[in-house]
Amino acid sequence: MFGFLNAPCSCFAPGQHRIYNGFFCGLCNALAREYGWLSRFLINRDSTFIAILAGAQLQEPPQPNLATCCNPLSKKRALYESGLFADYAAAVTLCGLRSKLEDDVRDEAAPRKWLAQVLSKICRDRFDKAWQTLARLEFPLDSVATQLKKQQELEKNTLYRRSGNLWTVSEPSAHALGHIFSHTAVIAGNTASEEALYESGHALGRLIYILDSYSDYEKDQLNGRFNPLFAGPFQKLTTAENRRELLRPEILNCLNRLGDAFMRVKLHRFQEVLRLILLKGVPGNAARALNLPQETVALQLPGDSSEPASKEKKRREHDAGGEGCCDLSGCLCSSSGNGDKSCADCGGCCRCCKFFGSSCHSCCDGCDSG
Repeated sequence: MFGFLNAPCSCFAPGQHRIYNGFFCGLCNALAREYGWLSRFLINRDSTFIAILAGAQLQEPPQPNLATCCNPLSKKRALYESGLFADYAAAVTLCGLRSKLEDDVRDEAAPRKWLAQVLSKICRDRFDKAWQTLARLEFPLDSVATQLKKQQELEKNTLYRRSGNLWTVSEPSAHALGHIFSHTAVIAGNTASEEALYESGHALGRLIYILDSYSDYEKDQLNGRFNPLFAGPFQKLTTAENRRELLRPEILNCLNRLGDAFMRVKLHRFQEVLRLILLKGVPGNAARALNLPQETVALQLPGDSSEPASKEKKRREHDAGGEGCCDLSGCLCSSSGNGDKSCADCGGCCRCCKFFGSSCHSCCDGCDSG
């Protein structure tokens, strides 16, 4: 996913920051637990999005643990580090590294190629464990592996090297990311959203492939690597501006398909966090990659307005959607000195306990939840 799913932090409210950080640091702990301490350094925002996406579809809210992250001396926080959503995101992270190293061995020159070969051997056992985890979770490994192999064959095929057919050469990448997205629905038992998630991932995979081809044009030209923009209708375009204008309709098509499909996904929680990342952050990253004003590729989110929401309006929106609550906002109901649970440190989550009933447990005793 190449960093396209980073969080637009300026758009996050405090409760949304806590949710995101709870999953980010929780996935960091899951990587260390399953694949060794050094695997913490593989933590990334793309895999964090996958973890949140899977957790958002579960019937029962994922339960955070009170734990520290990479700094054992830091204050314990609510981290989403255990569950199928964390296992899946961690395994996808390791398999993503494996794919990247294989690409470097195939495409890079020394010494980067040698480094990739060494790292592949060092991490072989970890990669095998991640592969087994995905197999246990019934991820379609054979289908995705076949498509990624097809990607290599297409890029070596003289016919496609001359055609510049973006639709054909980007299909394997789109297919792989479509399955990564759709399998979160399988894990969560949300099969009704499986097709919409596949379409979302497919559109994003194609978008990333196109933007990657555009961004790497000069570097690929210098190193003699395959790039679909060297051929077909792009062959006679000598400037980045001309290539960008020819690509713009397909990029907008991918963004519109992404938005339309993702809005059909049934999410039980974390809706705004996921939609801000996918439907606001991705267009922003696309605009930066193309060196265009963000508004030229922006998607209008439902309920968006041109004016920033006031703090009170944001608070009401969070309460209405259940975000900011004790068990979801990245804040566990803390215990007071006498051992009684309290909402005192939960940012006023008592206002929305009514949305979760028993899931708030005894910490909401005495709350005026209406």
